[in-house]
Amino acid sequence: MSAPRRTLAVIVPCHNETENVVPFYESAKPVLERLPIDWSLVFVNDASTDDTLDKILALRQKDPRVKLATLSRNFGYHAALVAGLANADADLYAIVDVDGEDPPALLETFHAAVAKGAHTVYGIRSERPEPAWLVFLRWLFYWINRKIADGPIRLWMAEFSMFTRTVRDYILANKTTFPFLRAELAYVGLRMEGVPYARRPRLRGNSHYNVFSMAKFAVAGFLASSTFPLRASLYL
Repeated sequence: MSAPRRTLAVIVPCHNETENVVPFYESAKPVLERLPIDWSLVFVNDASTDDTLDKILALRQKDPRVKLATLSRNFGYHAALVAGLANADADLYAIVDVDGEDPPALLETFHAAVAKGAHTVYGIRSERPEPAWLVFLRWLFYWINRKIADGPIRLWMAEFSMFTRTVRDYILANKTTFPFLRAELAYVGLRMEGVPYARRPRLRGNSHYNVFSMAKFAVAGFLASSTFPLRASLYL
């Protein structure tokens, strides 16, 4: 008797992404069907106020491999990822944004690396279509984070990734109320591989990130990877 095929759950967080749900599905489906694995797309509706939920439900009617977790309020991007991971049962997990900035075609490369023994394969955002001042602020974030971190920091690491169930279980075991997935992936350790890629512009709709939300994101990164802020406040 042949061994059962491995399974892959692709976690796709969504907040007011009505224009992107169907195009994302149509671009991801042929990629996933080329993989020698049974897959599901787990959309996590983070309390969208448009018809994102209706679009996901319509896809689920046509394709039972489309799964849905919908949240009671807007918990935020990283909390939505944790909810998706907690509610999907698979051998492998992947995280992809729905807005088209991360190419689903790269999942084939991720899967090949995992098949060769990597526990986590992640995208390295080598190029981004954004102004120079924002590139500098991102560089500054990584420089500070690397200086104060309690453990190793993976530079330019994206949440766009694929990892084993072992890594997923360690992430969920943290039970933090302030999750920051890229730091938690790096903290788990095991064998990690980075794959450089050029991040594309958002295909449709407007970004949910502004200067304030990016600052909040940076603070989450510092707190998730270092006890230095807590120690510094006590020293003062």
